[in-house]
Amino acid sequence: MLAATVVLLGALLAERLVDFLQLEGEAAALATTYFRYMLPAVPLIMAQTVGIACLRGAGDMVSGLIIMATVNLVNVSVSWALMLGLGPLPELGWEGIAIGTLCGYVVGGLLAVGLLVRGRFGLRLEWGELWPDRELIRRLLRVGLPGGADVLSIIACQLWFLAVINQLGD
Repeated sequence: MLAATVVLLGALLAERLVDFLQLEGEAAALATTYFRYMLPAVPLIMAQTVGIACLRGAGDMVSGLIIMATVNLVNVSVSWALMLGLGPLPELGWEGIAIGTLCGYVVGGLLAVGLLVRGRFGLRLEWGELWPDRELIRRLLRVGLPGGADVLSIIACQLWFLAVINQLGD
């Protein structure tokens, strides 16, 4: 539900979010394009992040490393190939970079979910157990909301710093 909310809000507010960064002209258009390409990957980015955290919590420190290395390898390879138009691929420039990043995150999300479905380190995702458990949700929110607020405050400060840098011009 959170992923769907983020995707919906992102689609509706893409230009305003880029405006917050105080980008202008071509830089703003490129940022909006990149952001719109990345929106469909948000559910898989969240699944990847949560999946890797679950595996780490169970003691598996290697799977997350392998998943993220794969994400980066796919990202760089596909971005490079589509940006330059290598072989039979079209030369897409900036959009090729966005598509490559999207592909990397899709692969990472699918790998994380795949490992959890198959089962690893005592964890196994059972589709029948995905129904909401109110008591468990309450306990998770009691711990997760302060931690999430902390992360959001760090991200907000980083975006504010980026907005200050963006005011310096091209």
